[in-house]
Amino acid sequence: GCAAFKKTDGTLVLMVAGGWNPTTQPLTNSDQLSSSEMLSVGSTSWSMAAPLPWTVNGLSGVTLGNRVFMIGGWAANAGKRSDVMAYEENENKWEKVGQMQQARVWHAATII
Repeated sequence: GCAAFKKTDGTLVLMVAGGWNPTTQPLTNSDQLSSSEMLSVGSTSWSMAAPLPWTVNGLSGVTLGNRVFMIGGWAANAGKRSDVMAYEENENKWEKVGQMQQARVWHAATII
């Protein structure tokens, strides 16, 4: 999933979490990622953030109130996920903050 937030100093930060790192064909569960990376706009290098609690792909990211949320996805050996995870910048950790009624994969999320 992808989203963005602003640091307390006003710097815009792009974030990606989960996904695939295809090392084999066909793809296997071991190719799924739990890692999270951040890029401060104006920087030329990505930095690691806390990983998600599990490997997952097909999740959606959204920002609400300057807070990054990753929603749903497909986790290796667990199938579809319904979790709503929030990134806590000050503590560099992901926290489960909710759960959808229906698990979803490869869905869209937006703020209106």
